Amino acid sequence: METPMQVTPLSPVPVFRQSFPRTAPSAATENPAHPNPVRKLPAPYFLGQPLPRALQVPDPSDLDDSWGLSDIRKGRREILSILTPDFLRKLGEKPRVHPNGFVQVDITPKKRLHIWGHPDIPKQKVAMPIHDHVYGFRSLVLGGRLVNINYEADPDGNEFDLWQPKRDRGMGGGAIEPTGERCGIRPLSTEIVVAKDSPDDGSPTGHFYDMPPWVLHETFVPEPTITLIDKDGATLDQNPDGPRPRMLVPAGRQPDVFSRFTMDEAQLWRIIDEVLADAAG
Repeated sequence: METPMQVTPLSPVPVFRQSFPRTAPSAATENPAHPNPVRKLPAPYFLGQPLPRALQVPDPSDLDDSWGLSDIRKGRREILSILTPDFLRKLGEKPRVHPNGFVQVDITPKKRLHIWGHPDIPKQKVAMPIHDHVYGFRSLVLGGRLVNINYEADPDGNEFDLWQPKRDRGMGGGAIEPTGERCGIRPLSTEIVVAKDSPDDGSPTGHFYDMPPWVLHETFVPEPTITLIDKDGATLDQNPDGPRPRMLVPAGRQPDVFSRFTMDEAQLWRIIDEVLADAAG
């Protein structure tokens, strides 16, 4: 008989939402002849150029509200009462592992469940958690807590090489290739997001966060955590000819190829079952 996963009880979390001041535009944004090719990146990356308001949050009309799962006014237990292991299995979708070390289960083409922080989830050997997305999304925390950090690229820096998925990587494949660009980073904002039994509990700590497209970010979890992702656009797998996301790799390192479907499916369902049970208990 397997030993149940030990989960540290959720402890009070200090409210932490911090934004960092922007500096003046760098030479790369002011001088089109700047030699660093990162100057070709979209405007949201550049120092001194604020995000257009239209990119701040996903448009609610673009989100999928199947089963009422996207209603941020609901408590987490009400949503978890729908997202049971039996419900997820009946969807017929195969779970997979993201290279950054969390399990993904598709619920609809725009909605995904993420399971984080279980000790048995593998991850890539060369850590490269900072990345962007070609779509915007809302992430609702249903169990545990997480820290999300947003960055902007510094075209004058050289700490990271930019890589992107290969177009011929196959569904869920991990093959990536360098873009030939190099940059540094600056933090834009940091937020701790905590699962809540009631969204109106009076705490200023949020229970969801919004990510616009084309903004670099990374996410940490200090314990097993569940998030429900609502996307406002297509992924690369859903639109193979569309734009490709980018990830930052420490300069000069060679990333390993990580297959999302290597782990045994039965083991993935065991992980999903354990984390859901602890969150709903």
